[in-house]
Amino acid sequence: MSALLVVDDDPHILRTLEIMFQQDGHVVRCVRSAEQALEVLDADTFACALVDLQLPT
Repeated sequence: MSALLVVDDDPHILRTLEIMFQQDGHVVRCVRSAEQALEVLDADTFACALVDLQLPT
């Protein structure tokens, strides 16, 4: 089981990816901004991060 971080501003994409990865046994943390991702990364460790390339600025 791996810990995954998913960063996307679209809540539907976040929820879909969260469900898919959890069904495969992963622990998933979802956030909606780069700023939130940086805060989470300061506190936790993840095996992988999936990041939307077109986040709002």
